[in-house]
Amino acid sequence: MFKKSILPMFAVFALSCGVSFGQFTSIAPSDLGFGANAGPVNGIFDISTLMGEPANTVSLEVSNGFVAGTDVWTVSDTEITTYDLTGTSGAIAFVNHGRNLGSPSFQPGNGASRDGISTAPGETWTLTAPLTSEYQSGFTANDYFVDYVGADDGVRHNNTVGFRWESDTAASSFSVFSSNSNVLDNNYSIGFRTVAAVPEPTAGLVLALGGLLMLRRKRS
Repeated sequence: MFKKSILPMFAVFALSCGVSFGQFTSIAPSDLGFGANAGPVNGIFDISTLMGEPANTVSLEVSNGFVAGTDVWTVSDTEITTYDLTGTSGAIAFVNHGRNLGSPSFQPGNGASRDGISTAPGETWTLTAPLTSEYQSGFTANDYFVDYVGADDGVRHNNTVGFRWESDTAASSFSVFSSNSNVLDNNYSIGFRTVAAVPEPTAGLVLALGGLLMLRRKRS
């Protein structure tokens, strides 16, 4: 059984774990000094302070990056952008694609439209976004992707949310690709959180600790 002095300390610790713990930090082109429609972007950038970490602990190398007109990354079927992570702190990564695939006017149906990510060998990712019946996810070799399998009716149909993948462990490298449009309009965002980050406590944990405190007080 917990001692009286331990329970309050444990509860205070849980309640003090704010939303900044274990949260992803998006890295926009402007964070690296690039404006709208820039590209190709090539370089190594220290993103440590953006993530609240000591300098030179997390570095991001961007190869063949392109910027859309709204401060987000973008890709076409003639370009592939690669991101490499190095440093003393490992980082979980995410890629959040827009809600549809294809050209500005429509997206070919029957699986002809595909966007996704290529990951480093041995590194697994998970699609965390729910898909409507018009979209289907897949995996082959080191590629994770989403296909549009709806009707080819000349309309670009939106999923309810963007297509989001997250790495299951610290990521070392990943690429973003498109296979359906030669226009730089397949927009997406990227972000990271260090592996050492402490996940925020769930509401259930906080309530449970509160209940233990009340029970302990009644018995005393």
